[in-house]
Amino acid sequence: MKPIKTALLLAALSFPEVAAASPILITICETDQGQTTAWWPSQVETADYWPELFARQGVEVISPAVLSSAPRLSPTVYGQKPMSDKNAKTMASLFGTTDVLNGTVTWDCTPVDTRISCRATATLSLITGSTTTPLSIHLQASAPDKTTAQKYLASAIASQIALPIQVRTTPQDAIPPIFSKPVVIFDPLPDADTLVALRKRLKRVQGIQDVAERYVANAMLAIELNPAEPAMSKADFDSYIQAFLAITDDNLMIRETKRSDNGIIFEVLKY
Repeated sequence: MKPIKTALLLAALSFPEVAAASPILITICETDQGQTTAWWPSQVETADYWPELFARQGVEVISPAVLSSAPRLSPTVYGQKPMSDKNAKTMASLFGTTDVLNGTVTWDCTPVDTRISCRATATLSLITGSTTTPLSIHLQASAPDKTTAQKYLASAIASQIALPIQVRTTPQDAIPPIFSKPVVIFDPLPDADTLVALRKRLKRVQGIQDVAERYVANAMLAIELNPAEPAMSKADFDSYIQAFLAITDDNLMIRETKRSDNGIIFEVLKY
């Protein structure tokens, strides 16, 4: 699976931060069609998208790929596929942290009609100090191609696991009230063509007369529904969102990642 290059969520949205705890090291390896990819600093291009996915969820991570001087590690000790929890914990200390997410994500993808159906099984250990918490996640999705399905599932895995990581901190509101009405935020927004498609999809929803872009930052966009109206009830907003998600005749996969009274955030994948 190729690395996913995504923009990180920005501090302007005040997502949960791991300020009172150590940053976490991600040592996930993957098994796909019988081949297991080892986690190893000299080969992090094979799995570096995992730190990016967790960072987008507001988790402070250590990414060896961007370190100016990563510690020298013995491939004999740390090159197992997967690495033992004991060695993962020891290695985390070499990176200056007490916390590590270690284990394997196994992919099982098969063609179904004109699409690819992928099942992801995550068998992981969340090690925080002296505590080890086993995590097991089973998810399935279909898409026109394998890469899109795996991107979708990898992001969903990170989204589910981010919560137990973040209980180490004081939770914050997912979407601050930076707008007068609830907004729809897309993060990341792949390109300008995707924005055009999203606008068209929103305007197809009965009751949405117009939309207005409220840019937050690069690759992240907030859209206000019916900007000419002074207010919008939560019931109306929820109804619009349900109708919006029911439209699937474009080349987009959309997944909710966060929600609050102030709006909703979607991840958008284009295929």
